Amino acid sequence: MSEDGTDLVWRVHQEALEQLLQQPIQRTPPDDEVHLNLPPAEPGSPVAAEWEIFRQEVVRLIREGNRGKFALVKAGHPITVWDSLRDAAQAAQLLYGEAPSMVQQILPYLRPLSMESYRPCRA
Repeated sequence: MSEDGTDLVWRVHQEALEQLLQQPIQRTPPDDEVHLNLPPAEPGSPVAAEWEIFRQEVVRLIREGNRGKFALVKAGHPITVWDSLRDAAQAAQLLYGEAPSMVQQILPYLRPLSMESYRPCRA
């Protein structure tokens, strides 16, 4: 006797569920266990103060649910959080003009630079 479509889907679903239940559970660390991998500021950097403020506040920002968003940091001012890099950069320009400020994605590590569209300059 052959299975109809509903029976086949149910059987495949049950088999997949049994396989999943046999695998160990992999948990991501809770926000209080965030391990930072952020280097200290470069000496003489124009945004060294902003970077150190970010390093001090990044765990709090992640705990507040802002992981992956963008922080706009200016020494002596509250940190503001933006959904996109574009929004944060625009806010930096409007709020601080040419004065040094920093926009950084809220992650406990630095993302590697992507060089996918790298093309050498022609002189």
